[in-house]
Amino acid sequence: MHACLILPLFITVVAEEYEYLLGTDDPHLYNDAPLDSSSEDVSHSLAPCPTNYLDGDDGKCYKVYTNHSNYVDASHQCQRDGGKLVSVTSAKKNDMIAKMAKDAGVIVWLGMKCIKPHVEYCAWDDSSRAPYAYTSFFRGNPNSIGECVLMMIGEIANGKWVSADCDYMRIGFVCQVTRKKYCGDYDEYKKGGTCYKAFNLHLSQEEAEQYCQQDCGHLASVHNFEENQLLYEMAKNNMSYARLGLRTVNNELSWGDNSTFDYNNFGVNNTALGDCVAMSLKNEVIRATQWINVPCDQGLPFICQRARGACYNTTSTLPSSTMAPTTCDEPQYFSQNGTIYSPGFPGLYYGFKSCYYIMTVPSDRNVRIHFPYLNLHPDSCIKLYNSVIDSLPSDSVSFLTPPTKYFQSSTNVMKMVFVPPPNAQEQWYNVDYSSAWKAEFS
Repeated sequence: MHACLILPLFITVVAEEYEYLLGTDDPHLYNDAPLDSSSEDVSHSLAPCPTNYLDGDDGKCYKVYTNHSNYVDASHQCQRDGGKLVSVTSAKKNDMIAKMAKDAGVIVWLGMKCIKPHVEYCAWDDSSRAPYAYTSFFRGNPNSIGECVLMMIGEIANGKWVSADCDYMRIGFVCQVTRKKYCGDYDEYKKGGTCYKAFNLHLSQEEAEQYCQQDCGHLASVHNFEENQLLYEMAKNNMSYARLGLRTVNNELSWGDNSTFDYNNFGVNNTALGDCVAMSLKNEVIRATQWINVPCDQGLPFICQRARGACYNTTSTLPSSTMAPTTCDEPQYFSQNGTIYSPGFPGLYYGFKSCYYIMTVPSDRNVRIHFPYLNLHPDSCIKLYNSVIDSLPSDSVSFLTPPTKYFQSSTNVMKMVFVPPPNAQEQWYNVDYSSAWKAEFS
């Protein structure tokens, strides 16, 4: 049916002498783009860099490792830090990385691989591909010495990039970590305020509150018009009603986070409809943005809130990730939670075999999955099944699937099948999956 591209291959090389890497003097192969001193504005919502990382003033953090490693080992270390081998997209950044490497006294791996000795066949580990606004290849590079790319230091070609053998050279490397937002993947209300996120999972009040607590928060409480409007704007496109943390207890309205009930936006307040409360997102029984009573055990989408900085640790690393092989020869099995990458990500997958992934979580939970990065060929798809033996998929993921969409199995098992086209095309995807509480529908 379709084809996709795969997980990053990580290879590193150690150089005893590196002058031979400089290649020929052919001017046609020299690719040195104009200087670009632009920089990104960094939001107030970004948290500090991890320990021993340098703030690059571009929303990212950088660290030089001097332990000699091949490309794969270097990439794995960067992943353990929550990042990737560095991508260099401007002259200003190239100068910064060159200075860091020179100060450390090591030539370093960059996060680029070239499957052919031409710039248009090079790709960064962050999945960006040619054409590039900036490169700094030394003349005669990239070439056929190797697929990986390192940065030189010293007088000969300081800051220039050359091709190198991914396996046999063992050198230093630079990791790049994106600065985390204090709110993570939640939306922040005002500067330094509370963080919110809407979930299109149909859960009861108790289950939704448990879900939010697992995410370091509670079901949302609302204390003014602006907060109410923010929650409406966040949830209105994919839902009709969204559960809040308000309920009637002993004939009194009470927020689940124990905050004061100091703002009232009921369109209908009638406990005959239920003791819990949801916001209407459509003009139906009541106007959009207003609240209405609902049964506490009814499965509804919901909104979580948490404090700014909750669930954040400046020294934390990525959740357990699985580096997929570059071919799909047998099923891969996963448990609890983690990250799955397409074969060879962010490299290319030219295979024609389908790839099988089996995820399991505890028996009282369901598997929840979404694709924060998805670049599928239009003829490719990823099929999701509710059990290992199911032959009919419960859902299908295409190139049109938004990264905000979550899929959930009806059991504690999910089978995922990536189906490439007969003629494999270039594709990348990665997927985060985690367990979710079962929803009770009524």
